Amino acid sequence: YYIITLLQEINMSILTNHPRVPKFHGFFFNKHVCLIFDLVSGNSLEKVADERYIVNDKLKFNALVQLVSIFNDFHNSNLINGDLKPDNIIVNEQNQIFLIGFGQSKVVLGSLTTTFDAKEQQYTWHQKITNSL
Repeated sequence: YYIITLLQEINMSILTNHPRVPKFHGFFFNKHVCLIFDLVSGNSLEKVADERYIVNDKLKFNALVQLVSIFNDFHNSNLINGDLKPDNIIVNEQNQIFLIGFGQSKVVLGSLTTTFDAKEQQYTWHQKITNSL
């Protein structure tokens, strides 16, 4: 399960070129696998909303426009983010939105959606495609 989630995180970063999705740079082992992505400073959207109490309409609209841009890029790349939630949306000091957390991501191949969801029976990517056709 852990390895599959790591691969999904890497896969989404590589398959999209959107500037608001942190890029994958590598990994290293230090008792655990550590992934290296672009540094994104800021707080989760949930924390920002809690701290500001009232999130003004301008911030809401700005966040929505940026999320639509990210998901438009995903759509054009045949990608699905299966874990959109306020904790996976980072807001920096300039109110720029960054999307993180792709452990439940999916890739659409034609009309076939493939996933590496570890809750399902374990197959290799090729077996999953072949068995679904």
